[in-house]
Amino acid sequence: MATTSPDVDRKVRQLDNDVHEIYEMLRVISHTQGKHCERLDTLATEMSRVGGTQSRHLSTIEKTLAEHGERFDTIGLMLGKHGEQLDGIIQLLQPC
Repeated sequence: MATTSPDVDRKVRQLDNDVHEIYEMLRVISHTQGKHCERLDTLATEMSRVGGTQSRHLSTIEKTLAEHGERFDTIGLMLGKHGEQLDGIIQLLQPC
């Protein structure tokens, strides 16, 4: 039967302890990564919702801008007609 020196026994115990500590660190890291993955999934879902909301808002804004553009065109035409009518009235009021 071979005997080992106390230094070898101590080193083996230390290595065994180190291995157990490494496994514990890996377990903690794995747990933390799992939490991060869950949070990233939640953030991705929230970002998708925000993107959908922004898209709806932009569509509404584009529609409103188009309606305003049409309304301004109508007002512009009416002002042009009023200008023509005003020019006609001014000509009628001018002495000959």
